[in-house]
Amino acid sequence: MTYVPFLKYLKLIIGLCSFGLIVVATINYTVDPGNIYPPLLTFNSHNKLSPKDIVREFVQSDHGIIIPNDTWNERDIKKAFALNPTNAQCAIIGSSRVMQISSAGQERSLTDNCPSLINLGVSGASLEDYLALSGMILQNESPPSVIVFGIDPRSFNFNSDSRWIRYKQDFFDMQAKLEGESYDDNYFPSLGLLRNLINREYLQRSIKLILSEKTLSVENAPEFDHQIGLDRPVLLPDGSLIYSSKHNQNALNFKSSINTFRIRGSKWVTKKAVELFIRLVNHLQQQKIKVIFVLPPYPPTVWAIAHQSTLTALTTVELKVHEIARLTGVQVIGSYNSDKIGCTDDEFFDATHEKAKCLTKLERVSTSYHLSKE
Repeated sequence: MTYVPFLKYLKLIIGLCSFGLIVVATINYTVDPGNIYPPLLTFNSHNKLSPKDIVREFVQSDHGIIIPNDTWNERDIKKAFALNPTNAQCAIIGSSRVMQISSAGQERSLTDNCPSLINLGVSGASLEDYLALSGMILQNESPPSVIVFGIDPRSFNFNSDSRWIRYKQDFFDMQAKLEGESYDDNYFPSLGLLRNLINREYLQRSIKLILSEKTLSVENAPEFDHQIGLDRPVLLPDGSLIYSSKHNQNALNFKSSINTFRIRGSKWVTKKAVELFIRLVNHLQQQKIKVIFVLPPYPPTVWAIAHQSTLTALTTVELKVHEIARLTGVQVIGSYNSDKIGCTDDEFFDATHEKAKCLTKLERVSTSYHLSKE
C-alpha cells in the first residue's frame, strides 16, 4: 500500500510530461518558424508572397530586399531562383560559407571566372543539395553556363545536414537520373523533422514568432554600406547575402571562442558519396555546363589550433577535391588554408564564415585540370 501514492505521483509526472511534449510538438508544427513542415497548418501562412514573387522582388531591386526572419524557407526561395531564367554566367551552389560570394556586392568575388553570378547558397548545404539544385538549373529555360560548387569538409558524406529534405523529391529525381534507378522517398532524414518537433531552440523561435508581428511582405533595401549592414539581413539582386549590422559587430569578438571550432567525426569522405558527386559533375559537363570547385578558407587561428583531427579533416578533403578535379578536368579555386590565399583573422565573421573582403582573394589560388586525350 505504501507504493500507491508513489505510483499515482509517477503516473501524474508521466502524464504531465507527455502532455507537455504534445503541446511543444503542436506549437512547433503549427507555428513552424523555419517553414520546414507541410503548409496545411502553418501559422499565418496565407496571403504572403510566394517564393517566385520574392525572387522577382530582389532580382528587380536596386539594392536588394529585406526579408523578415522566419517568414519563408530559404530553400524555397533559392529553388525559385534556380528555376528563374537568367543572363548570369555562373550559379554558385554551397552552404552559408558561400553566401557572401557576389557579383552585385560592393566587394565582388570570382570576377575572373564569373563576371556575373546567381548565388544559390543555403544554410547547411550538403551533397543532396548539390544534386537537387543542379537538377533545377538543368530545368531552367535560360540557365547559367557555369556551376560553381562551394565544397565543405562535410560535402562528401550523405545526410550531413537534414535541412536538405526540403528538396527531397528533387534530390531523388536527380539521383535516379544519375544512377539509372528509382528511389523510394521514404528516407531516414524524416526522423530529423520528427525530432525537431521536440526542440527547445525551435520552441523559442516559435514563441518569439507568436509574440511578434509577423510581416508577410518584403521591403526594398536603401543604398547602404555592405561592410556595416542594416538592422536586418539583406538579399542582394544576385541572391548573395549581406548580414545584419549586429552580426557584423559581433564578428569583432569571434577570436575569443574560435578554439572551440571542431570538425566532428573521423569519416570525412565516403566512397559512395564521392562516386555520386563525380557522376553529377560528369552529367553537367555532358549538358555543356562548365563546373568549377571553390574551397572557401578557414581563419589562420583555426589552422593554428592543436586539435589535429580538424586539420586532418581539412587537409584530407582538400586533397580529395583536387583528386576529383583531376579525374573530371575541373578547375579548383581557393584553399581551406587561409595563409595560401592571404586572408587574415579579421576578415572572418567567425571560425567558419568569411567576409566578402577575404572572398575577393579566392582566385589568388587556382589550379586548372584538363582531361587527358587518350
